[in-house]
Amino acid sequence: MCDLAELPRRHTDAIGLQVWADDTGAPVPVATLRVQSGPVHCDWQSMTFLELDGATYVRDPLPDLRAFVRGPFREHVAVPDDAVATAYEHDGDRLWTSPDGRRVLVGTPDDAEAWPRASDDLVCS
Repeated sequence: MCDLAELPRRHTDAIGLQVWADDTGAPVPVATLRVQSGPVHCDWQSMTFLELDGATYVRDPLPDLRAFVRGPFREHVAVPDDAVATAYEHDGDRLWTSPDGRRVLVGTPDDAEAWPRASDDLVCS
């Protein structure tokens, strides 16, 4: 069975899945890094979820879900010096993690977004 990251972009785009690349340009398997729009049936499609190393991070959590994330979402931040660079890239954006695992940073070194980590209680059913 192939990984979803191996499908043509028109298919992954249609399901709201962002396929990231590693530093060689190869697609990153979704088992390693999964970045996808939130589920429609919970009306969460305005949010983006990033799963990395067993943790889930949320881009721009809805107001009624902010109690389920570990910190605020922030736009237009500089990547801190202690951020840990990954080898992952998507459409010019790069990915960093905070040393404490409480957030990821998505963007460029001078203009990134800080996505908070979701608590284990954030579940769409």
